[in-house]
Amino acid sequence: MPFTKEFLEKVAPLYSAQMGTENMAPLLHSLINFHRPQRLLEVGAGYTTPFIAQALHDVVESRAQEAATTDNPNLVPEYFAQFYAPKLLCIDNHTLPGSTSAKVKDLMGEMGLDKYVEFIDADFTEYTDKIDPSYLPLDFVWFDCGALKEYFLFFNNFWRHVNPNGGLLLMHSTLTNLEISTFIKSIKLLQATSDFNNIEIMSLLEPHKKSQNSVTMCRRTTEVEEILYTIQP
Repeated sequence: MPFTKEFLEKVAPLYSAQMGTENMAPLLHSLINFHRPQRLLEVGAGYTTPFIAQALHDVVESRAQEAATTDNPNLVPEYFAQFYAPKLLCIDNHTLPGSTSAKVKDLMGEMGLDKYVEFIDADFTEYTDKIDPSYLPLDFVWFDCGALKEYFLFFNNFWRHVNPNGGLLLMHSTLTNLEISTFIKSIKLLQATSDFNNIEIMSLLEPHKKSQNSVTMCRRTTEVEEILYTIQP
């Protein structure tokens, strides 16, 4: 869905060139509209947060319109029978220099999007086992925090919380950073060996930027069941 001029003006103060999420934020919005997750986690609040929250609002409105539609044979009735009340859990301790994370909570209230977001002021490494079990598994995770140590800690502790039926984990700045590219190679090794049936991986690069220029997406497939709606004669 296109962003209004009003929306872009309101989120502009959250933008930081140092964080480099000017293209990532709209991509997250599109992916959420596509994937339609219910339980989301963001580690590292900032410019991306209102795009995620707006996406949840947009999906809620789209579902209501689609559920009332009677002339679209392409819709799946069983999907609309499922309860849908999406929520984003946003973890940040606001210690990163240059981050605009401290401004996010107030802006969400001003934009009327705060009902979709629960803010946790904490270090994610201390929150691994504190997530309310009723909030699990996580359908969509956006991680943008720290360096090599933090990426390994996050994956080793939170990947198990990602929905095994197609949950998505997205991690920022993964391809041209020497340390974090090593981390991505370790995940590829898992996918090529012991976890072949448990994970799918794809990375995207913004070739015009030197840093904060990429994303790696991991889809957890341990319990994914094949669905066939179209069978050619």
